[in-house]
Amino acid sequence: MAEQIEKPLLSISKLSLSLGEKKILNEISLNLYPNEILALVGESGSGKSVTAQAIMGLLPPKNTHIEKGEVHYNGKNLFTQTALDWQQLRGKEIGMIFQEPQSSLNPSMRCGKQVAEMGKQHFSPSLSKLELKEKVLSAFQEVQLPDSERVFNAYPHQLSGGQKQRVMIAMALLCKPKLLIADEPTTALDVLVQQDIILLIKRLQKQNNMSILFISHDLSLVANLADTIAVMQDGKLVEIGKTQQIFTAPKHPYTQGLLGARPAASQRVKWLPTLDDFTKKTYHPQAVLAEERSRALKDIYAQTPILSVKGVMKDYTASRGLFGKAKKTTALKNVTFDLFAGETLGLVGASGCGKSTLAKALVFLDQPTAGEIYWEGKRIDSSDKKQINQLRKDVQFIFQDPYAALHPLKQIGAAIEEVLQVHTRLDQNDRRIRCL
Repeated sequence: MAEQIEKPLLSISKLSLSLGEKKILNEISLNLYPNEILALVGESGSGKSVTAQAIMGLLPPKNTHIEKGEVHYNGKNLFTQTALDWQQLRGKEIGMIFQEPQSSLNPSMRCGKQVAEMGKQHFSPSLSKLELKEKVLSAFQEVQLPDSERVFNAYPHQLSGGQKQRVMIAMALLCKPKLLIADEPTTALDVLVQQDIILLIKRLQKQNNMSILFISHDLSLVANLADTIAVMQDGKLVEIGKTQQIFTAPKHPYTQGLLGARPAASQRVKWLPTLDDFTKKTYHPQAVLAEERSRALKDIYAQTPILSVKGVMKDYTASRGLFGKAKKTTALKNVTFDLFAGETLGLVGASGCGKSTLAKALVFLDQPTAGEIYWEGKRIDSSDKKQINQLRKDVQFIFQDPYAALHPLKQIGAAIEEVLQVHTRLDQNDRRIRCL
C-alpha cells in the first residue's frame, strides 16, 4: 500500500502582488504542514510582513493588486473568502501575534477586556461574563503571566514589554487556532525576554498541536525553534530548507550573508562583511591583533572623557490617593562611568533595569534626582536652557520604538527637518537638501 502524502495546512502558490505601483512579492511559493514551525526570515523590506498580511486578508484592498497566485488554508482559497468568512477564520482558525504589542493593544482598554473581545466573537453566546473571564485568566496563566488577575485589570502602559507580548500571545491562542502567524514577536524585547517568549511559543505549539509561521529578521533567533526555514530577499524566496541544512550548508549567497552578518563573539574583526562581500565572494575576515587593540585603547584612554557621569540617581514617586502614603521607586542608584571620544560603550541588562531611564537622564529628557553629568569637561546645569539645548544638539538620541517616536500625522521629511529647524539656521531649501 502506497504511503499517504501529508497535505499542507497552508499553501502559497506563485503569489505575486503589488502595493500601489511597487511590486512587493514575486512568485512566492511555500507550504506549511500540520504541527510544523516554518520560519520566514530576511531583512526589513524583504516582504515578510506583507506575506503574513496577505494570508490574513489584512492588506488594503484599494492599493493591493494581486497579479497572480493563490493562498490556500485547509483546502480553502483565502482570496475568495467573504468578510463574514474572515470573521470566522481570524482568531478561531488562524491567530496572529503582531510585531509591536504597544501599537497592537488599545491603550484606553484594560488588557483583560481586550482579550475577552476575541472570546465574545468566537465562543458560544450562552457563555456568561464570569465564564469568559475565567477563560481569559486561564489563557494568561497558560502564557505564564504572573498575577493574572492584576494583568486582567491593567492597562497596557502598566505592563512591561514582555508582559504585553504575552497578553498578545494569550489573545492569539484564546480560541486554540490551528495556524499561528507570529510577525517578529520579539523585536522590541531584550535577549532574556526574547528567549522566554521563544520557549513559550515552542511549548504552546506542542501543547496545542499548532502550525506556526514565524517571521523574523534574525536567523540565529529561529535556530532552536523552526523545523524549516524560508529565506526572503527583495520579495522573492531565495532558499528553503530544513533548519540544520540552512545553518550548516547554506546554498544562496544571501543566506550566507545573513549568517555571516553577525560575527562570532570570540573574534574581533577589522570590518564587518556586507551582502555584496558574500555575493562576490570577496570577504576574507581579518582579526584585530591584541597588540593593535592595546595601542588603540591606550590612545583613547589618554584623553579627557567626553562624557562623565557621577553618582546619578533617579527616583519615581507614585501617589496612593488623597490619604495614602506615596511610594518611592529607585530606578537608578549611584551610576558612575566615563565615556571617551572614539569609544563604544555597551550598556546591557534585562528589561526594567534602568537602561532607558539612564539614557533619557543623560540628555535631561527625564531629569536625574541626584548626581552630576559632565559634557566635554563642563558640568551640565539643568536650569540652563541654552546649555541643555546645546547638549541635545551634540548628543543625539535614537529611541527604542520608532512607532512611538515618529509623529503619525507628520511626513517623514517634515519630522527630520524639524531637528534642523530647532538647531540650525539653514533656510527651508537647504534643510530639504540636507534631509535628502
